[in-house]
Amino acid sequence: MSKKLSSLKGMHIDQFMEIVKDKQQLSVRSARLIPLIKPGDEMALTSIFLSALKLVKEFRDEIFSEVGLSRAGKVYVFTEISFKELNNEQPDGLIIVVGGGKIKDVALLEMKNKNSLLKEDQVQSYLAVAKKYDIKKFITVSNQFVSSPTQSPLNVKPPKGVDLYHLSWSYILTKAHILLFKDRPNIEDEDQVEIMREVVKYFDHEKSGVTGFTFMKKGWKTVTEKIRTGSAIKKGDPELMEAVSSWLEEERDMALMLSRELGVLVQTGVKKFKNNLKGRQEFEAKSLLEGKSLSSTLSVKDAASDVIVSACFDTRIVQMEVFLTPPDDKTNRGKIGWIRSQILTAKKRNPDDFEKIANELALYIYIKRQKVPEKVELDKLEDAWEDFKGIDIKEFGIRQVKSLGRNFEGSQRVVTDIETMLLSYYKGIVQYLKPWVKPAPKVPQKEESKSLDNLD
Repeated sequence: MSKKLSSLKGMHIDQFMEIVKDKQQLSVRSARLIPLIKPGDEMALTSIFLSALKLVKEFRDEIFSEVGLSRAGKVYVFTEISFKELNNEQPDGLIIVVGGGKIKDVALLEMKNKNSLLKEDQVQSYLAVAKKYDIKKFITVSNQFVSSPTQSPLNVKPPKGVDLYHLSWSYILTKAHILLFKDRPNIEDEDQVEIMREVVKYFDHEKSGVTGFTFMKKGWKTVTEKIRTGSAIKKGDPELMEAVSSWLEEERDMALMLSRELGVLVQTGVKKFKNNLKGRQEFEAKSLLEGKSLSSTLSVKDAASDVIVSACFDTRIVQMEVFLTPPDDKTNRGKIGWIRSQILTAKKRNPDDFEKIANELALYIYIKRQKVPEKVELDKLEDAWEDFKGIDIKEFGIRQVKSLGRNFEGSQRVVTDIETMLLSYYKGIVQYLKPWVKPAPKVPQKEESKSLDNLD
């Protein structure tokens, strides 16, 4: 008779396997890299994902670090979990980390693919299962987007002692792409490189069930029309929250798209809302009501500036801007010459991509104690300093402004237009910009004695 299942953490792995073999309390199926399930099936995707975690160390380290799982120990992965004692509750996945023969970390998973959405009552039920069996981490995976793995697309409250995480399939795929970036894999073992490549090919296939963010919800168009016509929008209107949630999903998709192009993970979100998606949504809803626009910050490691992306509902334009602080040891002529030189460098190094956006670019000069910046067209930069004599230039903004017209209201077209614009903006100008770095202070040289008499 096997030991009664109570707490998974701390149990010896042999006892766990005995319980599984007995099938009276718990049944599981070992995850397979090549499952005997048709492509596109949710369980096929789950099995391949979990197997990749077990087989590719660097991929495992990336994902485990996001959800707080221990990266030291032997990993066991299972699908189709059935707890007999709890009305055969069946979460989709189970990850066990074993050290010294005992289970030291556990995570339960619920997965959705294609257009399937996570269900609050189902997740809440599985969280109770996690609590009962001392499973400290519960992970949801779907094509729904959040800004941080510590946020959830659902309005559920995990029980005390259980941490809830969410990963989008697109985020997982981006992590894998970065590990394989441009045939210079960040995976040490060559066999594991090939495994990762095959997993990525499956995830990238149109039938896998992995999708990015492709369309705004209906509320996006409704809010755009109401703002344009001056119709009233109330704080509690459902279409307002649909517009906001659409933008936040698009924010994450922009970051992941750019991450795959650059080979580094682009960060998004607002730090104070890292663990609070609802709080972020309410904050953005207020911004939309008051300012008729929504903005997102994309942070690229080692870039000269964050990229600020804004969608202006009243004018139906999208704008992107980076900010650079000019050298403080130069005159205004020198400051403007400094930023002009960088723009000309971008034009020279990548003329094709620069010309695609040149007509939509302008320099914005931010002046101390002046709220609204001064706009200067790029072809007027050479002599622009003459208009800024005796003025304290605080910052430069290089801004691309694009009018989308009716495409702004289109649920799919607006997504395509924004992401195409972002890539062109980054390739045409952002990647060539360099921040000014204040030089290190120097030790002044002592004057040499004019007379050798001082040596006596």
